[in-house]
Amino acid sequence: MPLDLAADVSGPDIYDEKLNPFGTQRDLKPKHAKEASEYALTANTVDSETDPRSFPEVIFNVRSIGAVEIIKDGEVIDFSSLDGIGEEPEIVDLRIHLDAIKYPSENFDPSISRMDGNHRLSRVPAIEDRGSDDLFPKISFALFIGLSKNQERKLFADINGKQEKVDVSYLAQISMALEGDRLLLNGQTRPLWFAKRLVESGEIFNNVVFTGGAKKGVVEALGYTPPINLALLKSMVAQTLRGLDPIVVSQMPPELLARAHTDKDGLKELVDNAQLLKTLISRFWTAVKKNYPEAWQDTKKVKYILFQSIGAIGLSQLAPVVINELVEKQTVKQEDFDSAISHVRNGGITLEKTNYAGLAGLAGARKVYEGLLEAKVAGGTGLTGVMGDLIEAKESRLD
Repeated sequence: MPLDLAADVSGPDIYDEKLNPFGTQRDLKPKHAKEASEYALTANTVDSETDPRSFPEVIFNVRSIGAVEIIKDGEVIDFSSLDGIGEEPEIVDLRIHLDAIKYPSENFDPSISRMDGNHRLSRVPAIEDRGSDDLFPKISFALFIGLSKNQERKLFADINGKQEKVDVSYLAQISMALEGDRLLLNGQTRPLWFAKRLVESGEIFNNVVFTGGAKKGVVEALGYTPPINLALLKSMVAQTLRGLDPIVVSQMPPELLARAHTDKDGLKELVDNAQLLKTLISRFWTAVKKNYPEAWQDTKKVKYILFQSIGAIGLSQLAPVVINELVEKQTVKQEDFDSAISHVRNGGITLEKTNYAGLAGLAGARKVYEGLLEAKVAGGTGLTGVMGDLIEAKESRLD
């Protein structure tokens, strides 16, 4: 059935506590509706080789039984009887009587109810708003006839209430495989490019990050499940890049980004520049590993927060502070990063979980970051150890 026809003849029966208390359908989520409809409406404009698209089946229930006829071998099937209906799939004709339905449909009590697929159909333009050149793809659909509202509710709950969301790390893995270096062209996907490079063999996060899918192979190989997932690493990189904006712009200026969209050499230059930035990020985390070896080895996250989101994000927010400082000084060797993080350790930060009880989410990560920053300043002055010696000396003299 053409997408526009499916939208025209059907409608959602949206539940509203006051206006439609017997409705069977959830309310629209505008963002989801926009994404779903654009995915479908642009299907005819993309390259099917590189961007194949599948429009999931839409499910309808015909409440006004006289609104449709199913015709087999020239005969209209009688819905009140199973006579003539075989057990095997058959080719039939479907006829919709527009004069027997509310047309165009409304959001309450439609003649043909959308049991599943409302988000996909909701943003199809009204007939009067369509252009003569508008193209709509054909979609597959299932058609129930004469279900009660309770039967609709039951099937809606079965379809939508028990779905298992796809692991976001696995979705990120798919994006990496499909887009490759072109991830750098978009600020939203750019962190994933860096994450991909940081988990490669020999890199700092290799065997530390779970990239989604089945765990059996990685557990057999490592003896444990990596403590960070790819989605978290992507968020970590995004936090760091946000604080490195001047460096990012200098390495990936708008004119280079524009050229890289169409020019192979431009994309290669962009990748080379990004690789330099990746090295800085990698050196920061290598310094963390060197200065906090016991936390880095805590892959089960029993004692330390390093691989918990508050620790991982907190350190990711510290990374641009350290990187910007060292770049400005033009001292960016690994030992320079090691020294910078040693100041944090010397400032009294051990990353032990007992010191961060009750912290969670981005607010908790911010608290961790603020503590790391204070410790870096204190540890860098060298006063932490000196003050300890002075206190001990004072106490011994008083004794």
